[in-house]
Amino acid sequence: MVDGLLRLLSLSLSGALLTGGTALLARLLRGRISRTAAYYLWLPVLMRLLCPWGLSHTLMDRAVSSAVGEGIAVSVSLAPEEGADDPEHPSILPEVSGGETAAGAALYLWGAGFAAVAVWQGTGYFCLCRRLRADGHRPEPELAGLYVRASAGARRPPELLQSAAIPVPLVVGLLRPRILLPERELSPEQWEGVLTHELVHWRRHDLWIKWLAVLARAVHWFNPAVWWLVCRLEQDCELSCDEQTVRRWDSPRRARYGELLLILAAGGDSGFGGVSLSLSSPKQRLKERLICMMTQKRYGRPAALLAASAGLAVVLSSAALGAYAGPAHQTAPASEETPEALSWPLETDGSVTLSALYGSRVHPATGKTTSHSGIDIPRDAGTPVLAAADGTVEEAGFDAEDGRYVVLRHGSLTTKYCHLQEVDAAGGEQVQTGDAIGRVGSTGQSTGPHLHFEVALDGAAQDPLSYLEHTGTDVL
Repeated sequence: MVDGLLRLLSLSLSGALLTGGTALLARLLRGRISRTAAYYLWLPVLMRLLCPWGLSHTLMDRAVSSAVGEGIAVSVSLAPEEGADDPEHPSILPEVSGGETAAGAALYLWGAGFAAVAVWQGTGYFCLCRRLRADGHRPEPELAGLYVRASAGARRPPELLQSAAIPVPLVVGLLRPRILLPERELSPEQWEGVLTHELVHWRRHDLWIKWLAVLARAVHWFNPAVWWLVCRLEQDCELSCDEQTVRRWDSPRRARYGELLLILAAGGDSGFGGVSLSLSSPKQRLKERLICMMTQKRYGRPAALLAASAGLAVVLSSAALGAYAGPAHQTAPASEETPEALSWPLETDGSVTLSALYGSRVHPATGKTTSHSGIDIPRDAGTPVLAAADGTVEEAGFDAEDGRYVVLRHGSLTTKYCHLQEVDAAGGEQVQTGDAIGRVGSTGQSTGPHLHFEVALDGAAQDPLSYLEHTGTDVL
C-alpha cells in the first residue's frame, strides 16, 4: 500500500511541476506559436498524470526512493506486548507497520474522492443521455442540407441530432460520436459556423482528450493544479478550434462568428459535468476567444519549428521528472563477481547458536509445517547486522511476513536479512563485507528478536550454511 500511495503522490507532484512549467512556456510563446500548437502542449502533461511508468532513475524516483531509504516512512508497533524483547516470554503477535496503516487509510480516502468525482461526471453524462432519448430528433431538411455541405469529404461523419433539452451545440460519444444542436433561431451562415466548429472537434478527436482530462481530474482530485489544468485545457481547446474554424474567413465573417459566440453564451453552459465539447464558453472566457479570433495571424515555418521544440521540451521534461517506480530491483554490475563464501551476518566468537535451520519446520507463530528458506540466528534487539559480502543493496523495505528487510546482490548470489528493527541501507547503495546494514529486531511474523538470513543463487533458495564460513554451530 505504501508503494501504491507513493506512486500516486509522485505522479501528482511531477504532473503539477510539469503543469507549471508548461504554463510558463505557453505564456512565453504566446503569439509566436499557433493556438493549436499551444493546445497540444498539454497532452504530455496529461500522460504524465495518468501513466505510472517511466524510465529508471528519474528525478521523482530518486527523490522518493532516497526519502524511503532514509526512513521517512517510520513503522511503529500497534500492539507492543510487555516482555516482547525477552526470549523467555516472546510475543507471538506480528508487528504492524504504522506507515502501512496510514497508507491504507490514505488510499481509502483517495478512493472515496475518486468515486465522488466519477459519480459527478457519470451523473452528468447519464442526464444528457436521458434527455436525448426523450427529446432528440433529426433536424429539419434545410439544416440537414447545410450539414451535408459542411461535412463534404468527411468519412462517416457523426450523426446530427437536434433537441430542445440542450442550450448549446455539443459533441458527445467516444465510439459513436454525435453532434447535438439546440432548438435555436439562427441564420444559415450561423448554423454553418456552428457545424464547422463541431466538425473540427470531431476530426481532431478532441473528445478523447477531454475524457483523458476528466480521468486525470478524478484520479488527482486532491491536486488543485490538475483542476486548473483541466480548465486551461478546455479553454485552449476552444481557442484552437476557433482558430481552425475561421482561418480562411475574412474579417466581416469572423465578426459575425463572434456575434454567434455571444448569442450562444447567453444560452448558458451545457451543465453536463465536462463530458462533452461545446461551442459555448462561460462569459468570463469569451473575451479571450473573441480577441484571439479577430487578431489571429498566419504562422510560418519558424513558428512550426518553435512549436515542435516546445513540444519536445515538454516531453523530455515529463520523462526526466518521471514517477516513483517502487523498490529498486537492479541487477548487479557486470564487474561484480559472485563470492564463493560468505561471512557471517553477525559478530561471532568462534561459534553461533541457531534457532532454526534451512528446510522444513513447524512455524512458531502459525503452528503449521512450512518450508524454511533460511536460518534463524537469535540475538538481542539492536545487535548490528552485517553485510555477508561486497555487493549492492537491491531492495530495502517492509512486508507483513518478513518485517523490515534488506536484500543484497553479489553477482548471481543474493542475501536477505529479515525481521530488522532498523534498516541502515538504501536501494542502489554499494556495501562492503562487514558493513552494518541494519539492526536485529522482531518485526513481521516473529516470536522474538532474531535475524532470519537467506541465500539464493539465480533466484533459487540455497542452504546458507553451505556458503557461510566454517564455525561451530549449535541448534536450540
